[in-house]
Amino acid sequence: MREFTTVHMEFLKNKKLIIFCTQMIFSGDGARAFTDLFPRGSFEVICAEHFFMPNNVCNFFITPLASERMIKKYLAKAERKMQLVCVDIEAGVVRKRGFNVISMLLGLPQGIFLPLIERKARNSLKITAACTSCGLCVSVCPTKNLKLDNRSVAHERKCTLCYRCINLCPKKAITIFFHGKVKRQYKGI
Repeated sequence: MREFTTVHMEFLKNKKLIIFCTQMIFSGDGARAFTDLFPRGSFEVICAEHFFMPNNVCNFFITPLASERMIKKYLAKAERKMQLVCVDIEAGVVRKRGFNVISMLLGLPQGIFLPLIERKARNSLKITAACTSCGLCVSVCPTKNLKLDNRSVAHERKCTLCYRCINLCPKKAITIFFHGKVKRQYKGI
């Protein structure tokens, strides 16, 4: 999001913003934290909402992947919540989740540790010999971190932990942080 705001800062100034924050656990002020990336007073937030989504971190034992049934429940609940949010927006109701003091305190640890984790991730991505250089990871990487070069995949230290490459690799040849064999991948529904 930092890169997005930098690129689009001028376009977003003096606009009304609707901010949706997706997360696997409550981060506190994830939607509000986005506004820290802008100069104060350069926009108006008319809606800020958090949506709990399925975990996509497939190789960390503390955050196991949900079952298909649970994923469907998460998505159905998010869909219902989105419909209510749309009704509120149409009615002019302003809701700004994550903007109160308690939410800001809950989000404080994430604001401190997330940049450290992201820095570590830049050097932590590993591609094993199981890689067949199919290029799927290259095509799904939103930061253009992965490059197919001379029949092998290399990374350019721009990983933002989206986990797309790990979850979509047909050979389970990519890991970040936790370098044990990926047993199960999040494919969404």
